[in-house]
Amino acid sequence: MTYNKTILVLMLILLFSLNACTQSVKKSDSNEKAMIPMSETYQRASDGIGSRYYQDGSSTPFTGVLYGRYDNGELMTTQDYVDGIGNGKWTS
Repeated sequence: MTYNKTILVLMLILLFSLNACTQSVKKSDSNEKAMIPMSETYQRASDGIGSRYYQDGSSTPFTGVLYGRYDNGELMTTQDYVDGIGNGKWTS
Protein backbone atom coordinates (compact mmCIF):
# COMPACT_ATOMS: atom_id res chain seq x y z
CA MET A 1 0.00 0.00 0.00
CA THR A 2 2.82 2.44 0.82
CA TYR A 3 4.46 1.71 -2.54
CA ASN A 4 1.25 2.67 -4.38
CA LYS A 5 0.97 5.94 -2.47
CA THR A 6 4.59 6.80 -3.27
CA ILE A 7 4.03 6.14 -6.98
CA LEU A 8 0.85 8.25 -6.92
CA VAL A 9 2.60 11.17 -5.20
CA LEU A 10 5.51 11.03 -7.66
CA MET A 11 3.12 10.96 -10.62
CA LEU A 12 1.23 13.97 -9.28
CA ILE A 13 4.45 15.91 -8.75
CA LEU A 14 5.53 15.10 -12.31
CA LEU A 15 2.13 16.12 -13.70
CA PHE A 16 2.15 19.48 -11.91
CA SER A 17 5.76 20.11 -12.91
CA LEU A 18 5.01 19.49 -16.58
CA ASN A 19 1.92 21.67 -16.43
CA ALA A 20 3.89 24.53 -14.87
CA CYS A 21 6.50 24.27 -17.63
CA THR A 22 3.90 24.50 -20.40
CA GLN A 23 2.17 27.49 -18.79
CA SER A 24 5.27 29.66 -18.59
CA VAL A 25 6.38 32.11 -21.26
CA LYS A 26 8.23 30.28 -24.02
CA LYS A 27 10.84 31.44 -26.51
CA SER A 28 10.61 30.49 -30.17
CA ASP A 29 13.67 28.72 -31.53
CA SER A 30 14.91 31.11 -34.20
CA ASN A 31 13.83 34.60 -33.17
CA GLU A 32 13.94 34.42 -29.36
CA LYS A 33 10.49 36.03 -29.18
CA ALA A 34 8.19 35.45 -26.24
CA MET A 35 5.55 32.85 -27.16
CA ILE A 36 2.38 32.54 -25.09
CA PRO A 37 -1.10 31.05 -25.61
CA MET A 38 -3.96 33.39 -26.54
CA SER A 39 -5.74 32.16 -23.41
CA GLU A 40 -3.16 34.03 -21.29
CA THR A 41 -3.94 37.42 -22.85
CA TYR A 42 -6.62 40.09 -22.77
CA GLN A 43 -7.59 42.87 -25.19
CA ARG A 44 -7.98 46.55 -24.46
CA ALA A 45 -9.40 49.24 -26.77
CA SER A 46 -6.76 51.47 -28.32
CA ASP A 47 -6.81 54.88 -30.01
CA GLY A 48 -7.88 54.56 -33.62
CA ILE A 49 -6.60 51.04 -34.27
CA GLY A 50 -9.16 48.78 -32.64
CA SER A 51 -7.63 46.88 -29.75
CA ARG A 52 -4.28 45.63 -28.50
CA TYR A 53 -3.31 42.36 -26.81
CA TYR A 54 -1.73 42.30 -23.36
CA GLN A 55 -0.32 39.35 -21.43
CA ASP A 56 -2.38 38.62 -18.31
CA GLY A 57 -1.02 40.67 -15.41
CA SER A 58 0.77 43.17 -17.66
CA SER A 59 -0.08 46.73 -18.63
CA THR A 60 2.42 46.76 -21.51
CA PRO A 61 1.17 45.75 -24.99
CA PHE A 62 2.42 42.26 -25.89
CA THR A 63 5.30 41.78 -28.34
CA GLY A 64 6.05 38.24 -29.44
CA VAL A 65 4.08 35.27 -30.75
CA LEU A 66 0.55 34.34 -29.65
CA TYR A 67 -0.72 30.86 -30.39
CA GLY A 68 -3.81 28.69 -30.09
CA ARG A 69 -4.01 24.92 -29.77
CA TYR A 70 -6.62 22.33 -30.62
CA ASP A 71 -7.98 20.12 -27.83
CA ASN A 72 -5.52 17.40 -28.89
CA GLY A 73 -2.57 19.78 -28.26
CA GLU A 74 -1.62 20.47 -31.89
CA LEU A 75 -1.02 24.08 -32.91
CA MET A 76 -4.09 25.72 -34.44
CA THR A 77 -2.64 29.14 -35.21
CA THR A 78 0.32 31.42 -34.48
CA GLN A 79 0.76 35.13 -35.12
CA ASP A 80 3.50 37.65 -34.49
CA TYR A 81 2.51 40.73 -32.47
CA VAL A 82 4.32 44.04 -31.99
CA ASP A 83 3.04 46.44 -29.32
CA GLY A 84 -0.14 44.36 -29.00
CA ILE A 85 -1.07 44.46 -32.70
CA GLY A 86 -0.84 41.55 -35.13
CA ASN A 87 2.18 42.30 -37.28
CA GLY A 88 4.12 39.87 -39.42
CA LYS A 89 3.87 36.14 -39.84
CA TRP A 90 0.49 34.46 -39.27
CA THR A 91 -0.06 30.72 -39.72
CA SER A 92 -3.22 28.71 -39.36
